[in-house]
Amino acid sequence: MDLLQARAHGALQAVVEARAVERGDPLPAPARRYAGQLTLVVRWSREFLCRPHSALGRTGQVCPYAQPTLDGDTFWLTILGFSPPHATGLQPQ
Repeated sequence: MDLLQARAHGALQAVVEARAVERGDPLPAPARRYAGQLTLVVRWSREFLCRPHSALGRTGQVCPYAQPTLDGDTFWLTILGFSPPHATGLQPQ
């Protein structure tokens, strides 16, 4: 299994429904340490994506699909973990 496949497999193990995050349901083990971040993403989705915005240039919600998926239990999140490169490992080119 190459690195990309391993990351994709890990992401599948951490899939969680947005409503489960809002309800405080138990999360899959790989997602538990990110509960705070998942909560922030769901909150931002409701507070930003599901509302109008003056800079949008049109009427209506920023994303017309977010509200129905959040309410219909089809808004899913996952964790795709990775380690950012360290400055010591970077080489000038």
